Amino acid sequence: MKRISVVKKFLITVWGNPWIVYSSSDKHVKYRWERVKYVYRDLMLEREYRTTLPILLEALKPEETLIVVPETVTYELISDYKELRNHTYKIYKEFVEKICEIRSNRVNIAVLPSSGRYVNRYIDENGVERSLRVEVYGSPLNYMYAFALNVGSVLEELLIESSRTGISTLEVYLDISHGVNFMPVSARAVLQSLLSAIGTFMDVKLAVLNSEPVIGESVGEVSILEIEDREPLIPEQLSFTGLKDLKLNQATSTPEFLLRPFKEAIKTTDEEREIIEKTSEVFFTKIVPKDKLSDLLAFAAALQYLLPLWIFYFKFQLSEVEAGRPILTLKNCLENLFEKFTKVEVKEKSNSSTLQIMHKASIGESALDIVKVFLALHTLTAIGYEGAEEVVLGELKLEKLKHKKMPGIFKHYTHRIGYDVGDIVSKIVTLCKRGVLPCEKKIYVLKEIILKTTREEKQEKDLDKACEYTEREPKKLARHLAAHSGLEHCTVEIVLETSPKNENIAEKEVKVRPRSDKIEFVKKTLETELL
Repeated sequence: MKRISVVKKFLITVWGNPWIVYSSSDKHVKYRWERVKYVYRDLMLEREYRTTLPILLEALKPEETLIVVPETVTYELISDYKELRNHTYKIYKEFVEKICEIRSNRVNIAVLPSSGRYVNRYIDENGVERSLRVEVYGSPLNYMYAFALNVGSVLEELLIESSRTGISTLEVYLDISHGVNFMPVSARAVLQSLLSAIGTFMDVKLAVLNSEPVIGESVGEVSILEIEDREPLIPEQLSFTGLKDLKLNQATSTPEFLLRPFKEAIKTTDEEREIIEKTSEVFFTKIVPKDKLSDLLAFAAALQYLLPLWIFYFKFQLSEVEAGRPILTLKNCLENLFEKFTKVEVKEKSNSSTLQIMHKASIGESALDIVKVFLALHTLTAIGYEGAEEVVLGELKLEKLKHKKMPGIFKHYTHRIGYDVGDIVSKIVTLCKRGVLPCEKKIYVLKEIILKTTREEKQEKDLDKACEYTEREPKKLARHLAAHSGLEHCTVEIVLETSPKNENIAEKEVKVRPRSDKIEFVKKTLETELL
């Protein structure tokens, strides 16, 4: 299929509780959100609505829409956590269809873990108003990491589709008009982190929307404001600190990197421990096989230090991992695990009841950075870089990856990479013109090229020594990899596609690839240096 430049839009709206008093009957229900005429970008719908959703869908026409709601909005005494989440999903789905007048298949609804104490009022089957106290015990970070998994899975599908149809810009709109408490701030922070992995290689716009305050009835027209608009969204530097639990095979011996039980507060049973271990096994079979873990960490480090050859090489090694929709698989895996570690208790009284939701574990911080790495894989594919074990030298300049726009360290590395690539080509052209490179040999260690251009007389043993690092020098190798765009002379081979006697050898005829005997050493070094 022919690739074309298109703009993809993704709308995320964070909602709180729209009901003052919930009832399935229109006669008794009382809404917290008033009917108003929302205005956005000079567009105003004829009818009034209780949410910003109808006008935003009409104005933006996003490819994907995600509504994020808290688990605390519930009006039934349910002691099973999965059924509780399904109940919350159902009432919001009905709200979207009935009140917003939007078909539910146009949006995705995600019910996320919360924290704190809330009082929900509702009308029971006898027409009597009752109150339900909802108490949630657990880490507030669960909301952030669950948000990352849900948003990441939608972005994953967008990027996969874009790899077939083409994409030039990703526009993400975060609507916080109906968000409450920690939800808007948490959502904004997670989005910034996730989009950094995409914005490194593609133009990304992030717009945060918020409506003017709605106080009382008959407020007239209410504008939806873009309180933040960042285009393009570019990170200063990628960071993957959350992957530390996966380094040096710690993850295989510490399965809690996905979900951490609260050992101090609640004792983990043998059965629950077995559940965690089985989930860890799922991660290393269905998501990232154990033999690919070091490739994943090395790929993340290559992104962090912007080493183009190693980015392409390790992306190629992770092709099967990428093809398995790893973010969606991880999301489903963690949701199932999280449900098993959540206990719900119902305490009934004559005129009120209490629902206690106890999350006995917290989602590990590694989830966020794992999602970021997978998004980077999908983004490279979406813009046409499938990865390879052997790369045309000119492509390492990263011009197609938008790095000419990069500030800070990325701008510095752009010039550094361009200089390094140009220097290698210049040396090869010089040797070809002088007839120094023998015709029968088409593969050269980069150090060999450098030595030959200096016209220094070197014995073979001196060359071998110059081309080696010892296992005791990983810091030196790491420093040199970063300083030379990953094209460190002892770890890279030059492959000439034409006869080296050709005085007009072109950039496209020069390829580079990792030395096979140095790949494991480089992987170990990159893994060690991963921040």
